[in-house]
Amino acid sequence: MRSKNNPENSYELSKRELDVMNVFWAQEGPVIASDIPKVNGSLSINTVQAVIKKLIQKKYLKIDEIVYSGTVLTRSYLPIVTADEYAKRQIQTDASFLCKYTNKIGVVEALLDAEEDQTQLLNDLEELVKQRKKNLKK
Repeated sequence: MRSKNNPENSYELSKRELDVMNVFWAQEGPVIASDIPKVNGSLSINTVQAVIKKLIQKKYLKIDEIVYSGTVLTRSYLPIVTADEYAKRQIQTDASFLCKYTNKIGVVEALLDAEEDQTQLLNDLEELVKQRKKNLKK
């Protein structure tokens, strides 16, 4: 399938990285590392700190500010990449892979088949197609 050393895959996240990012995406504002194990009990503070360091290197997170946690100063972090951006990139990557084995229409049909409200999705797609055609004419 896809190689871990491939630069195209720098957007991919490990399971633990995704676990941490899910906590950030679920929050409204900045998060401190010590709060993450409280939200996701399967993550230890040591794991969280190591993963946050990797996520900063991958440009998924940024340091927001230095805040007090009790009497101790600590960094708070904010996501740079939204859950929506991540999901779209994953879909693009997976669709590129799948299109090697099936046509693009087959991929779209599979996505439609997985949708409960196909009527709404088809209406949304119709609007998207109209907008894209309009943009192509410009």
